[in-house]
Amino acid sequence: AKDGETGQLFIVQARPETVNARRAGLVVETFRLKEAGRVLTSGRAPAESLRYAQVLASEGRLVAAEGILVEALRISPGEPSLLVPLGQIYVQLKDWPRAETVAADLDSLGKAELAGEVAAIRSAVIGAQQSASDALAYLERLAAEDDAGLSARLAVLQNHLSNGRGQEALAYAAALLAQDPENPELVFID
Repeated sequence: AKDGETGQLFIVQARPETVNARRAGLVVETFRLKEAGRVLTSGRAPAESLRYAQVLASEGRLVAAEGILVEALRISPGEPSLLVPLGQIYVQLKDWPRAETVAADLDSLGKAELAGEVAAIRSAVIGAQQSASDALAYLERLAAEDDAGLSARLAVLQNHLSNGRGQEALAYAAALLAQDPENPELVFID
């Protein structure tokens, strides 16, 4: 651009947002997808797929969320952060054979920190297919094992609560606290 007073030449770069900001009657448009389509390609990390699946599940679109997680598992087979919510979705869908398959896949990873998640999925499967007492017996067997973590014991507590056994839940929480009174995770249960 040429300066009208000095005659000097300048290089001017106009940014679109600057030019458009001077226009009158600006309109802000928002676009939203009507539905999730089939994933054609994906370079998404498991965390991104998980977040998307969680959004879909929160909207009640469990089958779409399942599809996202299954697709992500093709890219990252055996990823616990994807398997756990997939198992939970199958429980919500009451798809007991697939829920049990996910529990078996998680169990085969041999990670102690997943014991509570496996127990919760299997408890739901057993509870639906048999009785609540069978599910509780299964959870209590898991919690009694030497290498059982806190999550397995909390699954027993959660089973008591979800089946309306408040007094048993309180007694079980008190017993857990008595076994390990210095554990800060247990102090908040009581």
